[in-house]
Amino acid sequence: EMEAGSGQIVASTEEVGEVEEVHVPSLVAHLPDWTPTPADLPARQEYAIEAAECLFDNEVLSLVDEPKVGTLNAMLSVYAESLRLSRAEKFLETYHEYGRKPDPMSYHILVKMFCRAKRADRAEAVLVKMKENGMLPSRQSYGRVLQLHSRKGRLEEALRVLEEMHGLGLRPPHRLVKHLRAMCQKQGISHPAIPNDPLEWFKVGMKDLRSSKKWKHSRRNRHYFSMIGASRK
Repeated sequence: EMEAGSGQIVASTEEVGEVEEVHVPSLVAHLPDWTPTPADLPARQEYAIEAAECLFDNEVLSLVDEPKVGTLNAMLSVYAESLRLSRAEKFLETYHEYGRKPDPMSYHILVKMFCRAKRADRAEAVLVKMKENGMLPSRQSYGRVLQLHSRKGRLEEALRVLEEMHGLGLRPPHRLVKHLRAMCQKQGISHPAIPNDPLEWFKVGMKDLRSSKKWKHSRRNRHYFSMIGASRK
């Protein structure tokens, strides 16, 4: 306790009674006794998953109430980022065991996972499930599916997703629609739902700058500019 006027902390001689010791399970004690090698990616992912599962279990045990949806989504992301498709879907089905329901972020995690796994059909199935549950998929979720179709050269499917977004009043992010825009420009297709490129002015300016430099330093014009420079001296 603080001694009055001295600014020094001194030990209290007052007896406070016996304090009950609370045992908190150690996360490290439950981790697998193994050090992954950088070259062994699948095994390293499994090690990280086991560590996250231990942390999640300890977190749930230490809570008085049920874990929040954000906590469940964090664990779901572990499976999704490691592309454990079945385990992620099964974990999503356990939300009700904790008294929670998946939110739009839960489904977005699955959409992103399936798009990374090149499974557009399953990603679109998640979007359908969201709408059946009364949730509006975000433009990021739709944009991931649109981007996957575009990168695979599936123009018709990409435009179908784009038109569905447009009907819902959603505008795709630039970084997720740029492949579709480039594909349409290459094939001479103009679609009103494709937003304008926000960097078009920069691209045009750089193209003009490169053209002017190329013209200025060409053999035919090099002597011309050297004569102009000499006349100004």
